[in-house]
Amino acid sequence: MHETTYALITGGSAGIGKAMAMELARRKYNLLLVALDDGLLPLAAQEIRDRHGVTVDCLSIDLTLESAPAQVHAWCRKKGYTVNMLINNAGFGRSGLFEDTALDEYYRMIELNNRAAVGLTYLFLPGITRQADGRILFVSSMEATMPLPYKAVYTGTKNFLYAFALAIREELKRTPVQVSILCPGPVLTNEEGKKRLKAQGKGGQLLVMMPEAVARIAVPGMLRGQRVIIPGTLPILINIFMGFVPLGIKMSLLERVFRVYKK
Repeated sequence: MHETTYALITGGSAGIGKAMAMELARRKYNLLLVALDDGLLPLAAQEIRDRHGVTVDCLSIDLTLESAPAQVHAWCRKKGYTVNMLINNAGFGRSGLFEDTALDEYYRMIELNNRAAVGLTYLFLPGITRQADGRILFVSSMEATMPLPYKAVYTGTKNFLYAFALAIREELKRTPVQVSILCPGPVLTNEEGKKRLKAQGKGGQLLVMMPEAVARIAVPGMLRGQRVIIPGTLPILINIFMGFVPLGIKMSLLERVFRVYKK
């Protein structure tokens, strides 16, 4: 008799997280959704159950809390859940002049985007390593290799995830665990995203994708063990092009393009 396994998704109540949950449920994966207690989480879990008939449980928790990763891990152990797939998706960003955002907000961003992902990976990795089909996915950004003025801390956190994921992928290459990094371009997930998209004008709108479209690329890529997953042709081309641009020119170009985020 096969052991029942689960995919654990942080930020699984909305946006890319929920879209990936739906895509996995369509493939009959059981799910554990972890997100803030904002009322959306139980609704998302029930919607997935109704549409795909898989087992879905959820935990409402603030992942910026220092104890949160340990609490998530303890919850899974108490419930007897075996996690064979960890999707570190939860995160948020802010734009504007560096000094115009409160320091506490930056600390929260680092705690959610980076600290929670490291903690969850550390705690769940031993169990995932024991699974023949273990997978870990980090949701970074196509901005991970482009230090963006006016989004300095956010792109710093995404660069950290990119580097961290690549490094542990190499450490784990002799184990059954496959580590992937998802680097989407702009994704329309909330009102803040709509404001950012409007600020970018028509150029930014050419890059935008819906969460469902990202998930349809991300999930198969993760299941194949793809190292870096960049949804969409245009983001791939931009990523390649920027790799050839000298650093000084690149930074000057990025400052001009993202100056719309200054205020």
